[in-house]
Amino acid sequence: EVVRGAKTPEEVRNGLTRLGVTHLYVDTFELARLQRSYRHTVDGRERLGMLDGFNWPLFGDFARRHLKVMWSQPAGGVEGFPWERWPEMLAVPDGERPGMRAVYEVK
Repeated sequence: EVVRGAKTPEEVRNGLTRLGVTHLYVDTFELARLQRSYRHTVDGRERLGMLDGFNWPLFGDFARRHLKVMWSQPAGGVEGFPWERWPEMLAVPDGERPGMRAVYEVK
């Protein structure tokens, strides 16, 4: 909801800060599962998954500017994860899609 209501990476950071969020855990394997599951309606529009309509380019800008990797699996390379391409990456079969788990500090 914070990302959906934001227009800039700074608005995302400020929204998370207002909520008291200092760290984010991101698991792309779980993101893929959520995107394929849980059809629901938001604002009168049927969503195909929990993250349908999510602003991945904005999240990518936010990640580059305001997230610092504290831990990742696999180690290294997480800083440059291509969030802007996440919707197209969902079309790649599960075993072939790059994936990671990471804990980020919001800065």
